[in-house]
Amino acid sequence: MTESQWFSCTNPHEMLAFLKETKATGLGSVLCWFGIRKSNVNRRKLRLFACACCRRLWPLLADDRSRRAIEVSELYAEGEVGKKALQDGAHAAKAASLQPRITLAGWAGAIQARAAEAVACTLESDDPADEAATWGKEVMRAWANSGTNPKHAINLPRPPHPTMSPEAAWIAEGIAQCNLIRDMIGNPFSHQVLDASRRPSHAVTLASTIYQDHAFSNLPELANILEQAGCKNSEILQHCREKKEHARGCWALDLVLGKG
Repeated sequence: MTESQWFSCTNPHEMLAFLKETKATGLGSVLCWFGIRKSNVNRRKLRLFACACCRRLWPLLADDRSRRAIEVSELYAEGEVGKKALQDGAHAAKAASLQPRITLAGWAGAIQARAAEAVACTLESDDPADEAATWGKEVMRAWANSGTNPKHAINLPRPPHPTMSPEAAWIAEGIAQCNLIRDMIGNPFSHQVLDASRRPSHAVTLASTIYQDHAFSNLPELANILEQAGCKNSEILQHCREKKEHARGCWALDLVLGKG
């Protein structure tokens, strides 16, 4: 994959495959471990991408066990909880996926069950990123299909792609996922840095609040603080000011927080 292909790609699986293929191996992996050399992707980013895909299904997740499982997975990605907590969350999410079929009859229950199952299967998978991308597109296709029939949609929230056919919604969701990958990875062909002197304490505090609260609408304010502190990196400032979907793992936010 070339740099231009990276920024025009509409297939999240191709982007994920590229990142995984270019992960450092052998001596490179050792250097990455010690922070001497950076690989193009890491497990944290892949899991956070999976969580971001699941969060796009949030309106369909009526059971708190599904939502909590996503939150636990995010904590696991950051090393704040252990493997057992992740497994417990996945098991609870699996149980939650059965609930809509019992409490909601017909189409609405089936779609909510599919969304809950997407979360459970993603968290249980050894490759959560690819699993989440696949399930996310399929759920969006079914969700859009429900919108074509008012009777089916009566108990469901409005889908993110409400005016599209099911197939168009599937494609649109794949594009949205590609944008999420770019939000997290940035440009893998160009390594970005942010000098510590350009990260004043109030910028780090705001960045931490944005990260913890998913308050990404405050990223432009963060860009203003960085610029006032002397940051001249136009790519960082522009990314923070872009009116696009951001998620935990956003590369610019990670730079401010000093995350890998």
